[in-house]
Amino acid sequence: MQALFIWLVLAPLVFLQQASTTLKNYTPLFENDEVRVGRVTLPAGESEGLHVHPYPRVLICLEGATIEVKRPDGSLAKTVYQPGDARYQSDTQPHEPVNVGTSRFVGVVVELKNHVPPRSQDGKLEPLDPLVAAPGFHKLVFENERIRILDVRNKPGDFEPLHRHARSVLTILEGGTARFGLPDGSTKVASFSASANPPAGEPPQVFWEDATVHSVANVGTTPIRLVRVELK
Repeated sequence: MQALFIWLVLAPLVFLQQASTTLKNYTPLFENDEVRVGRVTLPAGESEGLHVHPYPRVLICLEGATIEVKRPDGSLAKTVYQPGDARYQSDTQPHEPVNVGTSRFVGVVVELKNHVPPRSQDGKLEPLDPLVAAPGFHKLVFENERIRILDVRNKPGDFEPLHRHARSVLTILEGGTARFGLPDGSTKVASFSASANPPAGEPPQVFWEDATVHSVANVGTTPIRLVRVELK
């Protein structure tokens, strides 16, 4: 009985020691005081290995696959990811993702480094909030006391009226060219790519943006789609 008790106490510690904090198929993209962002690529049939995440995070799927997650207690959870899926994950327990599908999985991991205590909110949105000022272009995917995830879509010829965004991590899913209008009346045109290796002069596929107020006009020939993770 004593041996069984010791095993029950020490077994979780053994799993923690075996679990890595570094992903095998992870490419760092950027990091600042608030987030750590990277790209994970998991070929079909491969395991990422047992690991833990030190922070809660948002996983944004770029290339979809079927992922089965194994846990030390023997439980399994299977998820089919589609391109554009964005999911908040707060679990920091050891787990092993395995790509059980026939195509590779590619995703962006946005880890939230700073703990933000819950704060009271009256639920009212300011007039320049994108869900108020430009609701036809911004879909709320997820929200809690720390972040808000927006799925943003803009077709050629579309115009988003002036609106405000909190500081954010942006992941481009479909690239294009947009003209941004600023509060002082000036404008700027920028092109965006959904490639991990964008053309020279274009922003990377995943990047940080400070708080901003702008209007957006799609002046290109292709739809633009991105996932914006706003920090509160």
